[in-house]
Amino acid sequence: MNKFLPLILPKYLARTKLTVYNRLASITTSNTTRTIPPLIWLIAKPITKLGAIIAGRGFRKWWTSLPKMKRKIFLAHLRRHRVRYGSGIGITTFTGFVYYDYHIQETPLTGRKRFILFTNEQLIEIEKLEQEQLFTIYEKDILDPYSPYVNRAMRVANRLFSANKEMPEVDCINWKLTVIDANLINAVAFPSGDLIVFSGLLDFVENDDELAIIMAHEMSHFFNMR
Repeated sequence: MNKFLPLILPKYLARTKLTVYNRLASITTSNTTRTIPPLIWLIAKPITKLGAIIAGRGFRKWWTSLPKMKRKIFLAHLRRHRVRYGSGIGITTFTGFVYYDYHIQETPLTGRKRFILFTNEQLIEIEKLEQEQLFTIYEKDILDPYSPYVNRAMRVANRLFSANKEMPEVDCINWKLTVIDANLINAVAFPSGDLIVFSGLLDFVENDDELAIIMAHEMSHFFNMR
């Protein structure tokens, strides 16, 4: 059993002064009309590679080295089984299209669509296994809530919540902070809301702003999984 439960982060600033500058900045993304649609790129890329292989020197050398009789046999084989090969290519293409279309995801902040290899449900299950393994390995290295490392990470987390508390992607998650005493320059967040920071990262960053950038980056991975 763990020495203590992961520390639950308050969703509002606690014992910390924060200066807010009243300045708005818009998010600028690339013009979608000038970019290649992901589906076209997904199909065109392997076709381009295949075309390069077929037109390459190796294939030409192999083909020209074949006796005329073997060439005729090869072409006759293709003609004889053209329905089978055509069906295989068609089924593969259709399956790939369905898989691609099912794994299209819209990012919550920009509204742009992107292709993901795994669905949110699959990613959450994978992250659960990774989280359990991580807590098992470092169970004895979890720092006390009164540790200076924990206080610093908590202070930065409070700043992040205070600056982004109006975002539903932040407010809807019950975030929990755990600091692990390990010489790893890393931090990781999980869909459950667990944010894990290693003491090696706290020693590596020069100030709280650098730490905030890393923590916010990790937390943002799961905004569109809720």
